[in-house]
This record gives sequence, structure tokens and C-alpha cells, in this order.
Amino acid sequence: MQYGNHPSPFGKCLIGIIDNKLCKLSFIDHERQAVGELRKTWPKVELIRDDKATKPFAVKIFSRSTKKNIPFVMQGTDFQRKVWLAMMKIPFGKTKSYKEVARAIGSPNAVRAVGSACGKNPIGMLIPCHRVIASDGSLGGFGWGLKRKQEMLDWEQYPQ
Repeated sequence: MQYGNHPSPFGKCLIGIIDNKLCKLSFIDHERQAVGELRKTWPKVELIRDDKATKPFAVKIFSRSTKKNIPFVMQGTDFQRKVWLAMMKIPFGKTKSYKEVARAIGSPNAVRAVGSACGKNPIGMLIPCHRVIASDGSLGGFGWGLKRKQEMLDWEQYPQ
């Protein structure tokens, strides 16, 4: 796996790719911790730092285009993958509640499990967990901080 660190509108991010497909995007405050999480998620894969290889992914991900066409690999349980695919259907600049996502996947009572799947999202931005909010309109939770979640939602409000 190649990985690299890149600036983003929301702070530094770590991008991981396998066979030229995105498999990880996380926002990082501490590089060592982010690389450690990568190793934990992909324990049998050799990690190679290559910012040049991952840069085109960063450019595409943080473009204002709503059509990204980024090849990716998702590693998660069947339930998590179902949640992540449902989140990818939330339009750029829009939000849905955890409850709405639970209904969309046919598990209306799995609101907490949807929240948990959001927290395990391996590919931030491409799998837009930041677009999932609480039913009362509050931000809910976010592993990279509520300030960053609000910044992401605000960033998507700018005209294309």
C-alpha cells in the first residue's frame, strides 16, 4: 500500500491506495497515530510512503466537483458497507439523519449501529459520513471533531 500526507481544506490528511484504488482517507493531527491505524486496518500489507502517488487522489477528492470518479476499495462488515454505500448517495451539500440512513438500508431500528458504522468509515469525504447528522439537526458525532465536520458541511455549501 502506498500512503501519503497532504494538505486539505480541513487540515492534513492521510491517503492510502492499493493497486491505484483509494482505501483510506483520514484527517490527521498526529502522523504516527494515523500510520498506526493504517497498519492496524491492513496488518498484512507493506506500507510505502509515496506522497507523489497519492497526490492525484487528494486533488480529486478536494475538488469542488460533485462527480469524482475515484476508484476505491472498502474494507468492512456487510452492515458497514451497506451504511457507507447509503451515505455515498447523499448529495453533495445535503445531509440526512442517522435515522434516515437506517431506514434507507432497511434497518429502521439500527440508528446507533449506523452511527457506529459512520465512526468506522475508512474513506472520509468519498464516503461522506460528515453528511449524517442527528434527527434534531445537531451535528451528532464525528471522529475527526465536530469543528471539522461543520467546516466540511460549510465547504460543500459554496457554489460549484
